[in-house]
Amino acid sequence: EGKTIVYSGDVKSPDELGDWLHNPDVLLMETGHHSAPELCRKFKHEKRKIGKLIFLHHGFEILDHYEETWLRARDIWEGELFFAEDGQVFEL
Repeated sequence: EGKTIVYSGDVKSPDELGDWLHNPDVLLMETGHHSAPELCRKFKHEKRKIGKLIFLHHGFEILDHYEETWLRARDIWEGELFFAEDGQVFEL
């Protein structure tokens, strides 16, 4: 239906996604190797227009400090933001 969905997998840097980060409707981005608030800051600074920003494959930052990390990320990112959980379903 003309939607763009980007699923990062494990990446050293989100820059590896190149042109795929150009205004996707949904970005599923791993946080196992990245900080969710730092990614939000980076995407905001780069003026990325991401429909739904969904973090998954969580690292210790989210696993050990979920609420604090959520609040920090939420304070930065102005669009739709989710920390995915097992079995969670999203509407496109």
